[in-house]
Amino acid sequence: MFLWGHGLKVKKRNHKVLILGSDANAVINFRKELILEFLSSGLRPHIAVPDISSHDDLRLFCLENSISFSELKLNRYSTNIFRELLTLLQIIII
Repeated sequence: MFLWGHGLKVKKRNHKVLILGSDANAVINFRKELILEFLSSGLRPHIAVPDISSHDDLRLFCLENSISFSELKLNRYSTNIFRELLTLLQIIII
């Protein structure tokens, strides 16, 4: 059961959480504590952001904490429905 302010309690360790971000710096700066809380409660976070290969701090954080990560091809300003469908397909595959 998930209650805000009461911590997370998960019995099995096979639950996964996908964290999507449009900027790797925002994920590490604003979601770091949340990701660590997921880890301590038994959840397995997976982080997907664009251009993760050029953000050493996020990759190092993921490697130190055994967090899986992948690069997401995302255009923040796209209005092309076909590119959006490809992004959705990529998220489903993750």
